[in-house]
Amino acid sequence: MTHSQSIPTGGLISRKAEDIGIVLSSLLEDEQQVTTILDQEGTAFSSQIVFIDPERHYICLALSANPDANASLLARPRVSFISASPRWHHEFVASEPQRSELLGEPVIRMAYPSVVVSQERRRVEPRNSPRTDADAPFMLKCLANAHGIAPFEGNIIDISHRGIGFLLYQVDITLEPGTVLRGCRIERSGEAPISVDLEVRYSTSVPMPTGGYAHRSGCIFLNPTRRVTELIEAFNA
Repeated sequence: MTHSQSIPTGGLISRKAEDIGIVLSSLLEDEQQVTTILDQEGTAFSSQIVFIDPERHYICLALSANPDANASLLARPRVSFISASPRWHHEFVASEPQRSELLGEPVIRMAYPSVVVSQERRRVEPRNSPRTDADAPFMLKCLANAHGIAPFEGNIIDISHRGIGFLLYQVDITLEPGTVLRGCRIERSGEAPISVDLEVRYSTSVPMPTGGYAHRSGCIFLNPTRRVTELIEAFNA
């Protein structure tokens, strides 16, 4: 069985070293690009995995062709990488970047990833998911993680019984797959806020029409209430 045949399907989030190893090995063998957006201007670190520690303590990435991107990555304690093939969307989170060498070549060494998500691309962007224009009057605001230690704001751009998708403009925030956002406040003009817990299923970087980048994250509802159901129906009316 090949690594690609072994990759978990259905948008599985896993923190198991075995699952993470399967995904990383597939990216290494297929020489897939891994990318992270480092700022709102769209500075991207794009490279390839060149080594995976058999003991699962660390991985090594080739340097990016952009020296500024290398410096920006090394200055961050933790990042979320995305890799997309025609069929798969993979995401993994790694930390502690530092300069190192591999067979005499400079590389960036990072701690072995702590979490991975693998989704078929058609699941990442469902065809029938309702959408609304970012300038639509019905646009909803979400104060995410309001009951946590670091709340942040985002714009909801789609909502269905499966969950919500929102845009986050603070690209320095890493929303790991599996992260639970407690007490998220969904705000709509003229209505009382709705509180709901969300679990992050995936995140990706998207270009904005006005320039720069934002993070798009898809989340599922953990405790949908009647008011959430009513909101979904109103949003898609």
